[in-house]
Amino acid sequence: MASETLFAALHYPATALYSLSVLYFAIVLSLKGDVPTRRNRAHKFLSWGPVLGLSMGALIAGGLGLHYLAMDGFHWSTQDGEQQRTLIKHGVFLVLWVSHFHLEIWTQEPLRKLGNETQDELSPAWSKAHRQVRRQLVFNSALIVCLGGLSIWP
Repeated sequence: MASETLFAALHYPATALYSLSVLYFAIVLSLKGDVPTRRNRAHKFLSWGPVLGLSMGALIAGGLGLHYLAMDGFHWSTQDGEQQRTLIKHGVFLVLWVSHFHLEIWTQEPLRKLGNETQDELSPAWSKAHRQVRRQLVFNSALIVCLGGLSIWP
């Protein structure tokens, strides 16, 4: 198997899986619903963490490999519009990666700790933690949409 095929096989499906998952959960966690439904949605998102982490890792590995092959090394040029757009995409992706890392490690932690709540009402702490996770997912979704737009820009 050629290196480019291997890197493409890693990058593109992982990009689709990661992007669609983040977009899906940003929408689902923003929907209204009764208390058990909202808790169930949050629990499903938290349980999806390994999929998000593995797909992020695969899309990074594949993307780095594809960039290395295309540029014959790890360097970024700004001599023409396409190279400038690539640099901007990689910068936006870096912000997404840092935001995802922050989401996985710090933003979700309060929601994980409150995941066993069984009260009929949502506690203020759970609502706050849920709101923070949702906001960061919406931010990550906006970055994904931005990356998609930059990728299809003529």
